[in-house]
Amino acid sequence: MRRALTAFAACATLALSACADPSDTQTDAETPAGTDETESFPEHEIRVIVPSSAGGGLDTTARQLQPAWEEQLGQSVVVENHPDGNFAVGPTTMLNIEADCYAVMLHIPLVFGYSYMTQDVPYTYEDFYPVSGLTTEPSVLRVRDDAPWNTLDEFIDDARGRPGEITTGVGGLTSNQYVAWLQIEEETGTDFNVVPFAGGGEARTALLAGEVDAVVAGVFNSQEIADKTHVLAVLQSENKWPELTNDAPTFNEALGTSLPENAARYVAMTHRECKEDHPERFKILAETLTAAAESPEHIETLTELGLEKQQLVTSAEATDRYTSRVLKEAETFVAENEELQQ
Repeated sequence: MRRALTAFAACATLALSACADPSDTQTDAETPAGTDETESFPEHEIRVIVPSSAGGGLDTTARQLQPAWEEQLGQSVVVENHPDGNFAVGPTTMLNIEADCYAVMLHIPLVFGYSYMTQDVPYTYEDFYPVSGLTTEPSVLRVRDDAPWNTLDEFIDDARGRPGEITTGVGGLTSNQYVAWLQIEEETGTDFNVVPFAGGGEARTALLAGEVDAVVAGVFNSQEIADKTHVLAVLQSENKWPELTNDAPTFNEALGTSLPENAARYVAMTHRECKEDHPERFKILAETLTAAAESPEHIETLTELGLEKQQLVTSAEATDRYTSRVLKEAETFVAENEELQQ
């Protein structure tokens, strides 16, 4: 499983570096003058396409936002799960929906790009455009509380002695979690048995059920299993969330390695034709989604769940710039690895 990961590691690192980009602010460009369609939009429910199974980070983000966005829109928001296909079923489903601005898809730019660059699918990024950036998920390494490892050193030493025997769960082979395990293998000389699932939620459930021995998961979306698991390491340059991660060390602090940072960024997208052909409708989607994410109602929900630090709301234009940077790095990675090319 070991490969040259420099380009893709840079892509994963961008997931957090973009957080500090001063251009990632709510500075939407002027929208062309529209028609009176805005007086009635939306006239019916908005569909939210989630390319992973129920319980995953994308799914919970959509459902947490649902009440506040319904309040802003004055219409129902219906969340639909379309898992499988290494995160390709959701975008394919979205592509086949009429581009009239009545549908939005939640995705992770890195995962989204990898899904169409490594598979024969009918879509690319040119078919979609961001509505808003929503959250960020820095990665951690989790194991069950009854696991035989209390420290990262113990875990890696055991893995070196038993190549291919320790199982790890990931939310698909086109996920940043999978990339993390490849990077860990390369840095530590280990070989894990990586098992893909139809989303991070299923991978975390598999950890609790004993179907896998470890997972790489988000700091925030893994809080649902925190009472029965513990963090061995944080896959960042600094642990900024000690109260949510058992005050675990960073991977590099514990082992003296140079593992790149790993994270996922959640964004909402719609059809590019929606933005181009219905600019006023697109503007309403962007403004109401942003207002919902920043509403006191939603902030209170996140605070009660301990997820307020997860939020990273960025404008459509800023999210497009971030996504374009991520996809450029992903293209380089795929081009340098023949086994990933279609």
